Amino acid sequence: MRETDQRCWDNMPEDIRKRAFLCSRTDRVEILRENYPDANIIDIGETDGIADVRQRLVNIAGNRKIMIVDDSCTFMYRDEEMKLKKMEDPAMWNEMLDMVDTMLDDYAWVGISDRAGNNRIEEDFTEITRSYSCYGINTKMFNQNGISFDGMWKEDKELKLFEDFYAILSMLSKGMKNAVIYKYAFNHPHGKEGGNSTFRNEELQQKCYQALSRKFPGIIKLKVKENASWTADSENTSRTEAIISWKKAYNEDTGASLDEFFG
Repeated sequence: MRETDQRCWDNMPEDIRKRAFLCSRTDRVEILRENYPDANIIDIGETDGIADVRQRLVNIAGNRKIMIVDDSCTFMYRDEEMKLKKMEDPAMWNEMLDMVDTMLDDYAWVGISDRAGNNRIEEDFTEITRSYSCYGINTKMFNQNGISFDGMWKEDKELKLFEDFYAILSMLSKGMKNAVIYKYAFNHPHGKEGGNSTFRNEELQQKCYQALSRKFPGIIKLKVKENASWTADSENTSRTEAIISWKKAYNEDTGASLDEFFG
């Protein structure tokens, strides 16, 4: 329901748009096409929540590498003084995407850092950590290791949220590391109309976090944040959040080497 305001697409250089696709469910495709007639648009069918959406993108990819980017994301690069600057040079976009592409030879999941936490890591990238809204996926690794976005949703169709955390924790529990690049960063404002906000509320957020906690016991601690800066619904000023022990979730003993995986 943001067909008139594709912030990420609008901020992309023209040559990057040629590599990109706008993806939408069947009943919104024509509205999107009317507003962005020059875009490459994919109809992903009738969908039921973001977990279903993400998995459909993996399925469509057919064992190729893909980059999944939420439509409100804009991008920055980190200069020599560790300051984030707006990324306008098309060459920087290509460098960022090439870095993700190369790292996806070694990782099933390679994310871009959130702007808010970017200055906490001085290295160009780190492993085994939180990632959302913007990430590359090696769908061959995903598929061959039984990783999915929609595992909880398939068991209970009300569990439409936190598909990204579910997928990462599934990877880590199988000894597969994810990676996040800090050389670049994305900004993704929350609370905009459309997208998940059409069905997301505090009750659903809490239920999905509780289900995630049951799936990965001892890894997730739930807390309620009062007077939150953004909430899952307009009638509640608090929201349920989770503290996730990513490194505790990583099961090093089950990890196969890359030689074993590709061999």
